[in-house]
Amino acid sequence: MKKALSSPDLRVLVEGWQSLIGARVEQVQRPEANLLHFKLRHRQRGGLRLLVDLQGWTWLGDAPAGAPTSGGFITELRRHIRKARLERVAQLGADRILELHFSIGEARPVLLLELFHRGNALLCEEGVIVQALRRQKFRHRTLAPGQPYQPPPSTFDPFGADEAQFAELLTVSERELVPALAVECNLGGDLAETAARGLMGTRAAALPSTGVATLWQRIRELLDGEKQPGIFFRAGEPNTVSPFLLEGYDERRDFQSLDEAIAAFRDLRPLPAEQPDADERRLTKQREAAELFEAEAAQLRRDGELLFAHVTVVAAALQAGKPDHHGRLMIELEGRELELDATLPAESNASRCFDAAKVLERKAKRARELASIPRQRKPKSSAPTTPQEWFERYRWFIASTGEIAVAGRDATSNDRVVKRYLKQDDRYAHADIHGAPSVVVKHGAKSPSEAAMEEACRFSLACSRAWGAGVASGHAYWVEQDQVSKTPPTGEFLPKGAFMLRGRRNWHRNLPVELALGEIEWDGALKLMAGPVAAVQARGRRWVTLKPGFTERKVLLAQLATAFGQSREAIEKLLPGGKYEIVFLHHLDIK
Repeated sequence: MKKALSSPDLRVLVEGWQSLIGARVEQVQRPEANLLHFKLRHRQRGGLRLLVDLQGWTWLGDAPAGAPTSGGFITELRRHIRKARLERVAQLGADRILELHFSIGEARPVLLLELFHRGNALLCEEGVIVQALRRQKFRHRTLAPGQPYQPPPSTFDPFGADEAQFAELLTVSERELVPALAVECNLGGDLAETAARGLMGTRAAALPSTGVATLWQRIRELLDGEKQPGIFFRAGEPNTVSPFLLEGYDERRDFQSLDEAIAAFRDLRPLPAEQPDADERRLTKQREAAELFEAEAAQLRRDGELLFAHVTVVAAALQAGKPDHHGRLMIELEGRELELDATLPAESNASRCFDAAKVLERKAKRARELASIPRQRKPKSSAPTTPQEWFERYRWFIASTGEIAVAGRDATSNDRVVKRYLKQDDRYAHADIHGAPSVVVKHGAKSPSEAAMEEACRFSLACSRAWGAGVASGHAYWVEQDQVSKTPPTGEFLPKGAFMLRGRRNWHRNLPVELALGEIEWDGALKLMAGPVAAVQARGRRWVTLKPGFTERKVLLAQLATAFGQSREAIEKLLPGGKYEIVFLHHLDIK
């Protein structure tokens, strides 16, 4: 069954979507991890819904089921393209990459949707990635904010190539013809099978020049000929969906558009088989092992009885036979070949079979006993396990404008954060309190914003000893990277975690001591983040705002662990020491 659209499929879709140009983006949603939903409004066509499954599908259809998510990438995407006008729809070369070009005011954001491998969505401005759904690193390119967008290595374009290029590609191919057409010639499996009908099993490089010319003509007829979107069936089951007139199928169901055909095909896909849980798999394996032990034990008992029944013949064979260098001798009794130990008498060989059978019977009994014992499992946290990011070793938050901010937990990590991560175009923030954490705000496509630096100042203040002292407000400042130095004036000494700041400081005074804790989305995964209120509000699905108060730390940790479905340890490492007061709850129930 077809798992994803091919490059020619996407070409046909994009040609049909030119009528979308001029539509405005009313809303952007993400009902599933890999599904993006764009609600468009067009002056002539009215309301439209563009759906993109990053695992290989895109179509115009009905609103998908599922609760729309907020936070993380989707929030940034809305901020850049909501109310924007769609200026251009294109396919990037012959790759399975959909380009959506927008205009809003002076900005010209471009959304690149990669419909292969895990899939990715990349928001770019002037060729530089502003936001990425997933940060990925490949041999030839890096997909991360601040990096110039590099497409994957170019592939063969069946629409733009000529016969000579096609012949050259087949000549150097090491695959059979159908896989070569599907992968190297970028046709996809269904088109490749139709084009190569009658040539199955032929190696691509072995095709004669006349065969190459005929095959190329056949491909051109398929690509340039009449289009009839449809679902193609084999043995009564949907096998593929295509805009091309495919052959070799039992049945074809036609549709008015490829969008309708794709939507119907996805509805016809079988649901994934429900996987047995770990306990069920364990029980099944133990029962199978018990049955195997019992069968082997029964056979050994039959062998022992056979040896006892023919003990005279066995004794004669042991006396006259020539054992191998391991002392083994083979004998055939009643059509069954048995192995004898030439060092033992006939009766002992028979007894040996019964002894081995008893061992297997004990193993079978033990396996059945284990299968009957219910396994005691530790309760799992309701929160999904997510990969650990580099910045999670420290205090951290993601600014409302997208910058990553990291801070030390103590003097040693303060030293490490600044020495290792404060680079050119980054900025540094610190509360005006001795021992407050040093905060490094990493740059993206440009230097960190003023909003991000104010948030970093608030973060340093909240994570300082001001919280434990119950202070209501305080001052903090930020400076450029080149103003921070570990070199003290002559004759002076800087202790671990301390730095020398030179030049003008940018002050933020009378900042409230407060912090928010909430669930955010980062690179497609849910994470718990403690940070400035504005940063958590910009990305959070649900959150709590805290300030110094009178609730004991252990009491609040227990409440938050229950509310977020996380362990107390996971929450404890995010929050400053001291007592708390809950200021505000958003989509969170704390009892």
